[in-house]
Formats: sequence, structure tokens, C-alpha cells
Amino acid sequence: MIIDLLTRKKYTNQFCYGSALYVHKLEAIWSFAVGLLINTCHGCPPRFYFGCCYRHRNNLHWPDGPSYKTPTCVLLDSEKTFHSFGREAENKYISLAENEEHEDWYFVTRFKMLLMEKEELDENTLVEDMDKKPISALLVFTEAIKYLKNHLLNDLKKRNLDVPDNQIKWVLTVPAIWSDPAKQFMRTAAERANIPHSSLTLAYEPEAAALYCRLLPIDTMKVAGGTNYLSCFEPGKKIIIVDLGGGTADISINEVTKEHNLKTIDRATGGDWGGTNIDKKYLKFLEEVLGNNIMEEIRRDYRSDLLEIQQDFEEQKRKVTPDRDHDVVIRMPGGVMEIIRNKKQKLADIVESSEHSGTVSVKENQRDRLHIKARIFISFFKETTQHIISHLQQVLDSRHLGHIPPAMVMVGGFSESVIVTDAIRNHESFQNIKVIIPTEARLAVLKGAVLFGHNPTVVISRMAKYSYGIRSYRTFKKGDPVEKRLKEEGKEWCRDYFKKLFTINQEVTVGERSAVTIKDSYKDKNRQAKRTMKHTLDLYFTTEKDPNFIDEKGCMKLGQVQIPPPDGKEWPMEWTGDFELEIGGTEIIGHFKDRNSGKTVIASFNAFGVPFHYNTPKAM
Repeated sequence: MIIDLLTRKKYTNQFCYGSALYVHKLEAIWSFAVGLLINTCHGCPPRFYFGCCYRHRNNLHWPDGPSYKTPTCVLLDSEKTFHSFGREAENKYISLAENEEHEDWYFVTRFKMLLMEKEELDENTLVEDMDKKPISALLVFTEAIKYLKNHLLNDLKKRNLDVPDNQIKWVLTVPAIWSDPAKQFMRTAAERANIPHSSLTLAYEPEAAALYCRLLPIDTMKVAGGTNYLSCFEPGKKIIIVDLGGGTADISINEVTKEHNLKTIDRATGGDWGGTNIDKKYLKFLEEVLGNNIMEEIRRDYRSDLLEIQQDFEEQKRKVTPDRDHDVVIRMPGGVMEIIRNKKQKLADIVESSEHSGTVSVKENQRDRLHIKARIFISFFKETTQHIISHLQQVLDSRHLGHIPPAMVMVGGFSESVIVTDAIRNHESFQNIKVIIPTEARLAVLKGAVLFGHNPTVVISRMAKYSYGIRSYRTFKKGDPVEKRLKEEGKEWCRDYFKKLFTINQEVTVGERSAVTIKDSYKDKNRQAKRTMKHTLDLYFTTEKDPNFIDEKGCMKLGQVQIPPPDGKEWPMEWTGDFELEIGGTEIIGHFKDRNSGKTVIASFNAFGVPFHYNTPKAM
């Protein structure tokens, strides 16, 4: 059932486009960062929206365990053929490792962070598996998305739901702080997984979470600050969205419009301050307790035990609270104990001789368990939590949020850690802020992405992350660098001119376009062969408001726009047209309108490693 909170009108098994909806017991399957919903109202054809964390009204879990989420890992065989995903992949890899049959297989885990860590991305980008073997990153992402897609389609078949491919809208969520190459990488992987270009939408994770949280009933929200959470989503109110995932902390600021839509009023910011940092701290601590030699042997020869250590820690990480006063107990797997026995040592003696002997102990009746003081376990969170708090303080200090204290919505799996949320709630900088946490914070992005898939225009505007422009020519002026002077057709031009289309921090509505007139000629016999080729424009970005040239400090190439001939065959001998750029959505879109024929074509954008081209237009 769906209830429109504005009109209190009820619908059964229907989804209506609107600004405030409460989804309750809707027949739905939730998957990869979105879900499945059926729209049959207002005479519209059924539409299905897919995303990433498999769930439906009967609380069906992943086949490998009772959880709405599964680890981000993929297993491929020696031929680089997909075998399994998630916990199933982990279990198979453990079995292979125990039988010493894993060396030719590829087990890749937590690969999503690659798209933030790599400075350059293209179709040839590699990622390392657990054994440090290189493998195509695009293959790994493609197989993961393909598995999730097929997982949903197979489930629909089991339910005798005949869903035509053209009635499925797929939504992939990405951090708002991701670069355009990273977003293009995700789209490329999805299309290689046989998701049509026109059927795929990218959604920003913090925005999706905001859409979901504003529709929740009061009893599913935890609110600090003594105010009904619904008042935080009234027109004119500003909301800080803090999306804490495994890899990143993604922070954006939204404002509710009078129509109950959202607009992003500042550039998304954040960093690699996700939950995996806590895992790294723990493994480093464990190495200091057990010693480098033992940990190296575990990594090299006991992969299954290493995964078991990580799984046990993940479970403890969710349970521990900041007021805990008794030890955290973690069992060492059989392989670790075997290594210690082979060295004719005891775990208790190793711990006693380590630098952490005063905070870690082994009980006589539990010789395979580490008893870690709660304060030490909690300290694993300290550095990452401080990064998040420090950044949130900067957001509050430097952003124009007005005099009314904003609300802060915390979502993502890492925001379910009481250690993290309490540290933020109790910090003096946030005492007057309403902190809101959904009861299933880890699923907020997933469910919000479904809503975004139905109505992407509910987010009406965003702030330009940079100043954007194309590489162009203009008339040479006195004072211009001499090396940029170019004589052509009896005129002097200045090359490498940054023709600005959008300015950093400019509010850009969704669908808003900025245009530049361009022209070209193929009268030169040496250029006539290029009439059938796509016309290319080099797109640049910078943090400066008013750049002059594309080679100034801080100015970088973003990618290349490619414009096909308007008739699909070849360009006229001479032509003039208008190139229009859109950056207000979640992806960059280019359009070109030919003035002679009046035809408009979509220009493709490539942010992968494209070399410089001097086939640039003249600004008019």
C-alpha cells in the first residue's frame, strides 16, 4: 500500500508520482542499490525499478545467510569465468584455499573503492585479487552487476512474472563525490552486463537516502534534538546527509522546496572514511599482537582463516557500544593456532610478549581466544570518526546554512555503529542539530534509489562542482601569450581558450543547458576525409571561477565530447551549430543542434584517457 502524505489518499499496489510518499508493505523486491516497484496508476504501463540488496515483503534474505546485505566480492575461475558473488564466493574461496586449489582462481573483494583510488580510469584498468594477481577491473564490475541483474530476473521467473526487458528501469547508486570517469566506468560495466543505455539511471547515494528518509513514518526514525523528524523536511529546511558506507563518507546538503522537492545547495564532499578503515586498524593491531611472521604466514598460506578473522571482526564491530565495560572476545581460527603450534609456541605467551600485553589477554580455559579491552577495541574507530567529525565541522563553518540549525540524516551501514553515531551526536559542535538515523540505515540508499528511479526530477537542482568549459579559439588580443597566436583565413586567433559554460558553485537546475556556437569547414582537401568522422570537443574543468586558458594551474582535462554528423552520414562542407552542455543531472550530457538542418543529436562524452586534440571550435 502507498499513502500520499500530502493528500492522505491511499493506493493499493500502485505507485503514484508525487512529492511525499510513504511506502508500506508494497509488493517489492529490493536489489543492487535500488529495487523493484510496479507502477500501474494513471493508466501508465508497468515499470520495474531495480537496484542492489535483495529483499522483498517476506523478508527474503541472500541465499548464503540471514542478511539484507552480502560482501562485495567476486570469484572467477582460472579462465576468468564468473563463478559466484558475495558470501557464496567467500565460502567457495575458503574451500579452495583449504584444499590448496585457489592459486589459479581470482577472488576480488571490496573493489568499489578502486574507482575512487585510481587517478586514471579506462577500459584497461586493472585490479588485484587477494593473491595480488592482476585482472581487468571492468570485467569484475561487469560480472558483479550481471550477477545481480540475473538474480532479480530469475526470481521474477520463479514468481511467474513475465517482465519485458523494455519495462525495466535499472538504477545504480554512486557516491556523490565520485569523479565523472568513475561514473562512466560504472555505466560501461552495466552496459556490458547487457543493461541498455537508455534503461539505466545513476543516482547519488546521499540524495537517494534523503528521498527515502523524508517519507518514513515517525516510529522508524531515531531523532536526537527533541523535534518531530517530519518538521526537518518542511519547505525551506536544510538537511545535511551523511552517508557512511564501507569505503567512503559522502556528505551533501539539501534544501526542501515549497513543492516538497529537494535541491542540493552545496557541492558534495567527503573522503575515504568508511567502515573498512576500522578493519585495517584491527588487522594492524592483530599483526602487532601476533607478530609480522605469523600474520604474513596467515596471509600467504591460510587465506580461509584470514577471511574468517575478518568475518568475526565484522560481527563484533556492529555489536560493540561506547559504554561497553567488558572485554571483546575474538576467536582465532584453527589455522592460526596450527601456525603457533608449529612454532612450538602458545598464543598466551605470544600475547604476553607483545606490546599490547596489558590490554589483550588469553584465558586458561579459552586458549584460542583473544580478550581485548573494550577501550582498545573502541580506539580502532577513533581516527576515522575524528576525520568525519572534523569534516562535518568544516561543512557547518564554511557553508551558508542560514540561522536555523540544520537537521543531519545519517545513513549507510557504518552509520549503524553506535560508536560512530554517539561520537557525532555528543560532540559539542552538533548539540543544536537534529540527528536522524533510520532504523535500517544500511538500506536507506537502496530504497531511496527506487523512489529516484520513478521520479529523477524530484531533485530539481545541484551545485556545479567545478567551472566547466571547452577548449576553444577566440580573437587574439593584446597581452595574450604569443605562443598561443594562430593565423588562419587571414585572421589572428588565440588558441587554448577556456570557453566557460558553467561556473563553480553555480546553482544548476536539472535539464538546464549552457550553449556555445561552433562551426567548422572541410573545404581544405586534406580535411574532407574527416567529414564522416565525429566532431570532437575537449572538455575541461577547474576550481577557478574565471579561467582564461586550459593550461592554467589547476585546470585539467575532463574528457572528450564526440558529436556525430546530424544526418548520420557526413558533415556539410561548412556548418554552424550550437553545442549545449548539461551538468545538472548525475551525468554529463551534450547536445548539438545543426543550424542548417535544424536536427539535434546527442553527443557522447568520454572521460576515459582521451589524448588532446586540436580539432577545436571557434567561439563566436
